[in-house]
Amino acid sequence: YSLAAAAAALRQMSQARHVGKVVVSNSLSSQPCARLGRVVVTGGLGALGSLVAAWLSSHGVQQLQLLGRAGKLQHSSSILQLLGTNGSSSQVIISQCDGGSSEDLAAAINNSGSSGLLPVELILHAGGVLADATLQQQQLRGVRQVVAAKLSPVAGLLCACAQQPVRSVVLFSSVASLLGSPGQSNYAAANAGLDAAATSAQVCGIPAVSVQWGAWSGGGMAAGYVQTAARVERMGMSLISPA
Repeated sequence: YSLAAAAAALRQMSQARHVGKVVVSNSLSSQPCARLGRVVVTGGLGALGSLVAAWLSSHGVQQLQLLGRAGKLQHSSSILQLLGTNGSSSQVIISQCDGGSSEDLAAAINNSGSSGLLPVELILHAGGVLADATLQQQQLRGVRQVVAAKLSPVAGLLCACAQQPVRSVVLFSSVASLLGSPGQSNYAAANAGLDAAATSAQVCGIPAVSVQWGAWSGGGMAAGYVQTAARVERMGMSLISPA
């Protein structure tokens, strides 16, 4: 049964008309994307953010709100062109937003004064930057850069969704959090923070999940760093294709 039919599930159980367990599911994967109202993607103007946005658009999401720190027109135009190639009728909203600022996030996500905005039902945090260095060469500036893009927005996102009927919050973490990654101690630590934040959110009743992605080919940060891609291959992991 779906969660909306929980009463019917309880009725079947109370009448002993079942064999085994009665299962009530609230899985997001069982809900067609076309039924989703507004989907917010942080890092939405980046490689992975735009990739996910195009995928959601092809599945008929009603509203896509892409948040980006720069919000530059040239990036926005290319993304809109990408979204337009799949023939989707999704409404695309591009918002300039510093994910590390709780005020910016609250204004972009809640924005109750704007007409036409649907309630937020799904939040995907796909932002991130690399500032690689060996541990001996690692500097505070590089740590701050990575943490600001990866970890700093999480508190604001979770706070903003407290007033929204959010079905799920998906944080884009990295396998570097699980296995470690030479030269990326700051990146591994920031992603471990994402994983911990998702666990803490679940304890508080927020439907959050952290996905430890591998390196992507044809997009993502690793594609722009030949050494990073080569290191992934040496570890025995192939790159993830966008498809």
